[in-house]
Amino acid sequence: MIYREVDDDLQIYVANTIFMKYNVGGWTSGNWKHIALGITIALVSSLLMISTVDRVHDRFATLFTPTEDCAEDTCWQSLQAKIAVGSGGFWGKGLTQGIQKSYWLPQASDDFIFAASAEEVGFIRIVMVVGAYLVILYRGFQIANNSPNEFARL
Repeated sequence: MIYREVDDDLQIYVANTIFMKYNVGGWTSGNWKHIALGITIALVSSLLMISTVDRVHDRFATLFTPTEDCAEDTCWQSLQAKIAVGSGGFWGKGLTQGIQKSYWLPQASDDFIFAASAEEVGFIRIVMVVGAYLVILYRGFQIANNSPNEFARL
């Protein structure tokens, strides 16, 4: 049922949720077979989807080989995001001074929030934001590893 959805991100969310539950729940020797089987199924289904579904094939192809032909079609959004990040420069244009988010970036408030933020606050501050998220992630794993039981770990 998930395969037939137009929103392909759902498949990634489900796979990441399953992987994180296995990771946080603890790896045991018996689980390696299940994990290897899951990874194999994920790779085969991904290759099948890339080769059979045209929209997925086009997006996957433009991810690795963007050309001038796709500038107005499949890779237009990613090109606009790159322009936004690059135009922000080292220090940024200033809050509410971004041009790309107003006219060129689709869904700048959610899908392209990183690009819109990088344009406004610049490279230095966006690196600090990513660093803060990494610290939160690290601390979350530390808390989970030091939890008293399996339920608290999840």
